[in-house]
Amino acid sequence: MKKITLIPNSRIPISVDPPTETRVEWEIDIKLEPAVVERTPNAITLFLDAANPVRPAFYAIDAIFKDNATGQELKREAYMVRVATESDRAATITQPAADQQIAASEKQELSSSCAEPTPLKTEDIVSTTPESPVLAAKQMSPAPVDDVAESLPPVEKTANTVQENTPSNPPPPPLQGEYALVLCRNGVDIASTETDVQREVTITVGKEAACTLSLRSHFPSEELSRKCSRKQLDVFWLDARICVKNIGTNSVIINSTPPHKLHTNEWGYWPENAIVTLPCGLSLRLRKRIS
Repeated sequence: MKKITLIPNSRIPISVDPPTETRVEWEIDIKLEPAVVERTPNAITLFLDAANPVRPAFYAIDAIFKDNATGQELKREAYMVRVATESDRAATITQPAADQQIAASEKQELSSSCAEPTPLKTEDIVSTTPESPVLAAKQMSPAPVDDVAESLPPVEKTANTVQENTPSNPPPPPLQGEYALVLCRNGVDIASTETDVQREVTITVGKEAACTLSLRSHFPSEELSRKCSRKQLDVFWLDARICVKNIGTNSVIINSTPPHKLHTNEWGYWPENAIVTLPCGLSLRLRKRIS
């Protein structure tokens, strides 16, 4: 796993080089989405400022390499992004001269374009290249990531954390109590598929056996099963509401009033008792648990 530190007003590109006949799909923690300002098939760019607020914490990014012909996952490259604070930036810029010499020497080892070690400057912190995201992390981090993990506050999703990828529907009234998902076929609940929607936990739904709610043994037919992705949906809490994000290839529909279609990487609020229609002849019902 590669570790990256993102500080205010810094721009960090992350790029990959997929083998021939493969494509790259990015899995990005939804709480980090506001910091993703540029996307290409093989690269993303992170930028953090007042317009792209992300609370200090650790966030995961996965670059998934898939076969073009079959869509099969071949491998993953994992990144752990630490969103730092303004004080971290100040500490990095004003570090002692000896530390600057060390940082410059590390930069020389990783980049052949640096002829002589030079003191670390502000522009060195905010300027990097797609080939050296790990270098940027080394220059900008005032301390190893593992040393500060416990010092950062926990992250609670807020409306601002997903402003770049806005919801497809207006927010319903806040939910109170405990809720569960139930898998349905032809409008009938399927036994033993009820799954609790716990706060601070993301539920993944798809035909992969490792999913929180696996659809593998419930498809009406083999033909319909091909329309469902290995990972089709993420379900999570946000601002006292339950949300659903389409992480699959084919679209899903939130059957509220009016209905809302979610394309790949789009998300929306899931009203109580609403049905989410999957592209494979199955659906999901959100209902409140009765204590």
